[in-house]
Amino acid sequence: MLEYERSDPHKRIAFTNDEKRIKCYTEICKIPYERAVSYTTVGCNEPAFLGAITGSTSKGNILRCMEKLFHKKQEEIINLKSFDEFYSVFEKELFFDLSEICRYDDLYNSERAKDYNYISTLFFNDCIENGKSLTQGGGNCVTASPMLIGMTNLIDSLITVKQFVYDERLFSMQALISALNSNWKGYEDLHTLITKKGKFFGTDEEETRDVGKRLYNSIYEFYKDRKNLFGYQWLIGDLLGYNEHHNWFGQKTKATPDGRYDGEMLKFGIGQSEGRDKNGLTALLNSIAELDENAIACGSTVTNITLDKSLVENDESFDKLVSIFEGYFKKGGVHFQLTYVSREDLIKAKASPEKYKGLRVRVTGFSDYFVKLKESIQDDIISRTVCK
Repeated sequence: MLEYERSDPHKRIAFTNDEKRIKCYTEICKIPYERAVSYTTVGCNEPAFLGAITGSTSKGNILRCMEKLFHKKQEEIINLKSFDEFYSVFEKELFFDLSEICRYDDLYNSERAKDYNYISTLFFNDCIENGKSLTQGGGNCVTASPMLIGMTNLIDSLITVKQFVYDERLFSMQALISALNSNWKGYEDLHTLITKKGKFFGTDEEETRDVGKRLYNSIYEFYKDRKNLFGYQWLIGDLLGYNEHHNWFGQKTKATPDGRYDGEMLKFGIGQSEGRDKNGLTALLNSIAELDENAIACGSTVTNITLDKSLVENDESFDKLVSIFEGYFKKGGVHFQLTYVSREDLIKAKASPEKYKGLRVRVTGFSDYFVKLKESIQDDIISRTVCK
């Protein structure tokens, strides 16, 4: 399949892990195995089952809970003595925001339920038997998957707090609060320390893996027994469609511990960018594969990987890539999609679009011509690490 993928000029092929997804759909969602194996991914990568629809694709700013602690509730974190104490306070804020995301998602679906979709209901499973329109929860094999945008930012923020405030004690919580409230102005040395010495998600180090797993275990505990208003199991996603929610959310989100500036766009999908995955492709893939032990993130998730063309064009290095990605799935990775281009070519294409009209890239769950994308999405693609 990777051989087909590397010869496809339109970048149409994405890869997903049957074993991880079917585990999720049978064990968490309680969908019968014979129907769970009929899943596919539609649209930008939303899971759906034969004769059914995808239940929800609303977007939520998962980084907001971290922003609130440092900009509105500083008194709750300033005197905490350990990262465990900090995480307990953080988790309460996280759960509050997850509840709000579910509430708004239910409000959206309750409005959509006012539309009786008679015709399409005839062609989907379960609706006639249940006497309900698709828009009213007529299907039995449907999942609800709100998109939690900014997940990598959140993991990196947690790692930053743990590493610098509690483990290495290189600066105090008060200093970090002050730096964020001033948008790093006057704290440039602290910002440089974080961005240069931070371990960050994707390095496959024990400290970063543990923080990421802890976060995903918390999310699993929150969602595992919850259903939406139609009785669909909540799963989490992290991708975008054609709209730039990561930019819109970022504009409304103040500076955060991971080194983000006030108004800077959030990251989407599960991956890393800006060169923070310092230990190479294998370390990044290991970090992603081991993140979600319980498979709660088998909603609409995306992992973008940008490779240097030489890795794909050279048969020997390509064979190694095949082994790497096979190992990634065996360790629990859910999804990946590839782009083969250099950062230099992307920068040139942005500056001289008339010369690069045929350049296609993977964006979120879809591919498109690079020069036709909005500038903020172009910038996001340029910021992705190119693995060589």
